Amino acid sequence: MKGNNKILLHMLRMGLATGILISGLSLTEVHAAVTNVDEAADTTTIDTNGEQTGQNETGQSATGSSSTAGLTESQLTTQGVAAGFSDVTQEEEKDLETQKREQEYEEESNEMPDWTEKLVTGRGESEAGFNGARQDMSKIDPEYEGELDPVSGQPLTVSNGQAVATAGRVQLSEKMEYDMDASSYVYTSTRYATEVMANVADGMITRDPVAIVVPEGVASFLYMDGNQVEQPDYNNIYEPGAYAFRLGGGTETDDLFNFTIVSETTGAISYYDMPEGFQVSSVNLDGTDVTDARTRVSLLEEGEYQIVYDCPRANLSYSLMLEIDHTPPELVFEGVNERGIARNPVTFSGLGKGESVTATRDGRDFNVRGDTLTGTGEYVLTATDQAGNVSTYEVTILLYLNAQSLVFLALFIAVVAAVIIYLEYQRKKMRVR
Repeated sequence: MKGNNKILLHMLRMGLATGILISGLSLTEVHAAVTNVDEAADTTTIDTNGEQTGQNETGQSATGSSSTAGLTESQLTTQGVAAGFSDVTQEEEKDLETQKREQEYEEESNEMPDWTEKLVTGRGESEAGFNGARQDMSKIDPEYEGELDPVSGQPLTVSNGQAVATAGRVQLSEKMEYDMDASSYVYTSTRYATEVMANVADGMITRDPVAIVVPEGVASFLYMDGNQVEQPDYNNIYEPGAYAFRLGGGTETDDLFNFTIVSETTGAISYYDMPEGFQVSSVNLDGTDVTDARTRVSLLEEGEYQIVYDCPRANLSYSLMLEIDHTPPELVFEGVNERGIARNPVTFSGLGKGESVTATRDGRDFNVRGDTLTGTGEYVLTATDQAGNVSTYEVTILLYLNAQSLVFLALFIAVVAAVIIYLEYQRKKMRVR
């Protein structure tokens, strides 16, 4: 009989503990419930017919498993927990199975290679390869009750009313993710089932060098201003220009992302369309706030810009400072008519600081010395300033005689005349004989 009481008491305590976990009782309520269970157990017996007999506070007895006469509210609660013990046990079994599966998944995850490698030197190399984002269950706080990223399953925080990822990968577009741990953008090629990492987002404009980690076994190509870059250094791409990165060749190319590198002073861009997932925070022109849109910045007006933009979902923020100059250099020519034709040497002027001139003569590269063109031919001069603005001029110099040429011509005529006179003299002399 006493052994049965201990069994019942143990079952009641287990049921009560499970009920507490489900209902979320406070510590005070837990203590009161456990005390009432102990008191009820001291006055509870089980007869040989399996019926439970309890004695209430007035000394009156009640027979039957469903009797509640004379019990306090806490005892009634305890009886209810005991009555539903069999159902709670099934829930416990489900919890145990879930915990077992999570433990097995955690053991498998520990055996996986680390996918949060950093950018390294050397084309196509990485410390651990690209194995995709795998959620590490051991890094998730079991008490976290906030929002999870639908792609990575990682916790999200809230900043300015928007969910912000704190770990793992954040999906920004169909092909682009941001790796929070590696601080890099990840581009997925479904055609080649591989990934490429870079420190720029698709469509980003930057003044900083760009680094790209390319996968092995797949041909990769880099284009600048529409022309393929031969043997590019993927660890240090720094020359100003509009770039495109592609995987594969022929008809099997996969255009993954584009970016633009500019110098501090530039005229190469007129608008900045924000990369997908980004938005404009502020635009300042010569000290004045000119913010007027969230996804595009107009750079048509010349001046010094400070553009601040961010990606709320990945908790990223960038600041781009530029001096916009759209005015091309202007050369002034002397010695040519309005059609650019001259019959004498031609001089030019108007080059400013940091500006330069290149030229061709009759279709071939020509080295301009100083600021004067002397030889005959068709010239094309190209002037370029620091901002990359270009102006082109055409000049044609026809045959002409300068002072030195006139001297040589006079001497030539004199020699010819002397020869003619001499021959005529000799002819007459021969007649006289």
